[in-house]
Amino acid sequence: MLRYDETYCLEACQRCTHVCPSGALRQLSPQEKPHAAIGLAQVNMSVCLLGEDRECGVCRNHCPYEAIKIVFSQTDYLSVPRVLAERCNGCGACQVYCPTSPVKAIVVHPAP
Repeated sequence: MLRYDETYCLEACQRCTHVCPSGALRQLSPQEKPHAAIGLAQVNMSVCLLGEDRECGVCRNHCPYEAIKIVFSQTDYLSVPRVLAERCNGCGACQVYCPTSPVKAIVVHPAP
């Protein structure tokens, strides 16, 4: 189980796949890791600072895979973060760095 309390699944790290005693984790090359989805980030706009029409972009700025874009929503007339599922591997960087507390505005949910 991954927990994103203090850190995230670092881009260059593959330690867990090398020490897994059961073989449940497949060893990945650095080139494969960005494409191995372990989860997907989801935004809760009722918690997100942008939902309060405040400035923020921390999740986008810390995403190592450029999987979060801030786009203008004509419906809500606000800028909102959008997760690009095809780029998000669920590393958790966005969740770790999200400034909202105690509830995070962006949370990674496990891949099905």
